[in-house]
Amino acid sequence: MISTSRKYDYYSHVAGQNFPKSLQPYYYGIHALFLEALKSREISKETSICNTRLMWWEQSLIDIEKGHKAKEPVTRVLQEAMSKTPINMNLLKRIVNYQMFDIDRGDIQTMKELEVYAENTRSMLLYLNLHLLRIDDKNALSAASHLGRCIGLCDVIKKIPFYLAKNRGYMPNELLLKHNLHFDKIWDSRREGIVQEEFFDVILEVAAYAKKHLELGREFGDKLPKHTHRAFLLSIEAEQFLKDLEAYNFNIFEEHFRKKYYLKIPFRMYRAAKNEKF
Repeated sequence: MISTSRKYDYYSHVAGQNFPKSLQPYYYGIHALFLEALKSREISKETSICNTRLMWWEQSLIDIEKGHKAKEPVTRVLQEAMSKTPINMNLLKRIVNYQMFDIDRGDIQTMKELEVYAENTRSMLLYLNLHLLRIDDKNALSAASHLGRCIGLCDVIKKIPFYLAKNRGYMPNELLLKHNLHFDKIWDSRREGIVQEEFFDVILEVAAYAKKHLELGREFGDKLPKHTHRAFLLSIEAEQFLKDLEAYNFNIFEEHFRKKYYLKIPFRMYRAAKNEKF
């Protein structure tokens, strides 16, 4: 599970290293389920196959709740987490169920829909982080909602090249139309393999929403219980990503965005954890 997190979501893996040692197996178990749900969404062009895999994970979580002995590594860890921590199994099922909904939803129409996507992916993980740390606080939950939406919106921007290759519309149609674009006419007819310049304005707007949620989440900083910062360390990478995106004129196709910070981000997370920041 740790190797899976390191391979498929390196910065979340790094953030987990700053959790208490006793909680790290549960952190990585929860994250492994999240990654499995996302991967199940992509295993086939046949939606029925994707749904079957997601339903298997849903049933596995139901079996855990019923006390059935878990046989698969991820579910074994989650079963132990359920008995030793106050994690909410309904949030884990919501992560899986939302991917099933996402398969059938079609293109995203509004910015609000995209924020709902972010809430049902990354915000769910931040809520579960708080559960692991035994933090039940209104301000912490509000901060998690905003920071999760920021991170989730950044996820979508990062995956734009992949989504376009799959002909999947994750940029809200209302923003595309605002900039005189249509999903099937994003590519510049005069330059093969190049998107129209106006598409970068759409990315800018989505990034602006992400930045606003980052700022709103951090406004709760002085009101949060001790150790809350550990749940939110991934926001440091989101901040760096948004800065880089602006520096590269919101061109997510730049080579820079296919590379990782193996020193800068881990060090910033370590320093933030030490100083109780996020």
